[in-house]
Amino acid sequence: MGIDIKKPRVLVLSASLNPNSRSRILCREAERVLSEREIPCEFFDLSENEIPVYNDFDGKEPGSAVDALREAAERADGFMLGCPVYVYGTPSPLKAAMCFIGRRFEHKVVSVLAAAGGDRSYMSIMNTANSLQLDFRSFFVPKYVYATYKQFAGGKIADPEIVDRVKECALETAALAARLAIDVPWAE
Repeated sequence: MGIDIKKPRVLVLSASLNPNSRSRILCREAERVLSEREIPCEFFDLSENEIPVYNDFDGKEPGSAVDALREAAERADGFMLGCPVYVYGTPSPLKAAMCFIGRRFEHKVVSVLAAAGGDRSYMSIMNTANSLQLDFRSFFVPKYVYATYKQFAGGKIADPEIVDRVKECALETAALAARLAIDVPWAE
């Protein structure tokens, strides 16, 4: 009697609004790696799906982009969050998306693909990781990707080590998500 392990569905969320975003390049690479392995993934780009600041809709429905984000998150077994790092923190579009996704993060695997201007803010992602772990009991992939502008050229990842890190992060996210999706009847 073997365990039936299905391929997980991973939501790759690009949270940069910059049309020349390096974090989006990281996200597209993760999407490529997952697709190449025939691991179901969905790419959601906040620059193409405008969501409001979380509390800026005055009681009205937040809109179809938020509905689409929530539906994509509902289908996901794991998440890869791509974002720039600004002033030692993650940007407000990512934080708003996290608020709208909310409970859909619960007991799911989450990893981060971060792009920054310098090499000193690599720990800045931990506030986001802590929030996901404490608020939603998410499982954070500790070996996240952190890349600086020096590791990109011509709209592509120029550093083979970063390409390898994205691959490792994407496959680890999917592997952990698959393990967490196993139905264990005695644990209920």
